[in-house]
Amino acid sequence: MVQSGDADAFVTIPTPLRSSYTNIAELPFFKSEFIMFTGSENPKIELLKKIKNLVDLKSHGEIMHLILRGGGWHGQHMRGVKQLSEINDSTDILRNLAINRGDVYIEQKTIVLYQINMLGLKNKIHGINTVLDETSWHLCIGKLSSLSDKLPEINNLLHKMQVNGELKFLKEEIFSRYR
Repeated sequence: MVQSGDADAFVTIPTPLRSSYTNIAELPFFKSEFIMFTGSENPKIELLKKIKNLVDLKSHGEIMHLILRGGGWHGQHMRGVKQLSEINDSTDILRNLAINRGDVYIEQKTIVLYQINMLGLKNKIHGINTVLDETSWHLCIGKLSSLSDKLPEINNLLHKMQVNGELKFLKEEIFSRYR
């Protein structure tokens, strides 16, 4: 919709394609951490807790990875994993983790916590807070939008909000309900 001019803007992860039809704010609106999720009753949970990075995780051939089919991050970072199951729907991945049909799912913490709560799986899935990657979400204003000339003002505002802590506070206010 932004590309065709039917919407003004969105907040997303910038890509070369998106930059071809949007102007992207300098600072991210928020950053999202990729962590591991596993079933609360998974017998490999203690092993997973000891893992500190993706290289270490990938070296454990006995771990069954659940990934989202077509997920850009998964396609880029999970190459070479010995045990891998691609699933079409992220909520199905979580349901599989809850019944130990897979050992680990790496995804953005905020998104998965929301899905866990939505599915009623809070006691069945455990997040391991080792940050394996991070991505930045930016405001992208369509080049066809009448608001595209406002980007310098928005950039100034984002810089001020970052300095005075308001940007962090806003992120906390938005995402705290999903824990």
